[in-house]
Amino acid sequence: MRLRSLAVSALLLLHALDSVFAQVRQSGPYAITSESIGGSGGRVVYNTSTSTYAIAEAVSASTTTTSTSARYAFNGGYVGQFPNVVGFVTDSGSTSVSELSAVDMRGYLLLSDATRERVDGSQIVWSIQGGPLQRNALSGQLRTDAVFADTTAQISGAFAGFAATSSILVRDTIPDNFGSYANDGLPDDWQVYYFGQNNPLALPSADASGTGQSNLFKYLAGLNPLDPNARFTVETDSDSAGARTVTFGPVVNGRDYIVEFISDPASGVWTPLPSASLSISDGRGVVIDSAPSATQRLFRVRISLRP
Repeated sequence: MRLRSLAVSALLLLHALDSVFAQVRQSGPYAITSESIGGSGGRVVYNTSTSTYAIAEAVSASTTTTSTSARYAFNGGYVGQFPNVVGFVTDSGSTSVSELSAVDMRGYLLLSDATRERVDGSQIVWSIQGGPLQRNALSGQLRTDAVFADTTAQISGAFAGFAATSSILVRDTIPDNFGSYANDGLPDDWQVYYFGQNNPLALPSADASGTGQSNLFKYLAGLNPLDPNARFTVETDSDSAGARTVTFGPVVNGRDYIVEFISDPASGVWTPLPSASLSISDGRGVVIDSAPSATQRLFRVRISLRP
């Protein structure tokens, strides 16, 4: 009889335990209270009015530094949680890069908790959409091409079903390195503006307008190299008092002009006229030569780009 009673009791106990363990218990929202984060006296502080966490770390007995994290949300009923991936973005770490330089493209997964996680660039499938970019077939590294002016490039990246496109401004940092115009003494942007790309008429020695003045001289003089009426001229005139005037032009901004003379062409020695007498009238420069008009002289104008 006693053994039967013990068996019934055991069955009742097992039934009770089974009922307890079979129940699903759901907690309420979690709260993180202030607690120590180390022997330095740092602590995590929860601000109930702003729902944010701050980490305060003691620097000295009388000084602390505090940094505030982003807002955290904890859902009730879960032991732990992971944020969801809600998007994907790419960038190069900068909105612009120099020509002929490496481009470090990056990708980031956007998470539901307003943070983002970086993706290794080697795991992203990159595709150049347009602009001065090239990809090394062996290393996979991206580099910018030479440009004649600041130019925008586009590149897209794909990862885990997401895709994003970035724009990068490739800066023209070397003025004379573009295509067939490289290292010829003329700025690439000037040549492309007037002649387009890879045009032999843009060479420094060429004279597309037939004025007898080369492209190099026209650039220095600020002339339109395609206009047959655009010429730089030097003229002299003497008045009744014997004063001699040297007139030249057109005069444009960004240039310095020095009028020089030579009395004996065989000597090859050119001497500058005093620049203090230079004036500008109707877009032309005027210099007064103080020597008697009877003195034989030849004149020329030296033009240089202003720094």
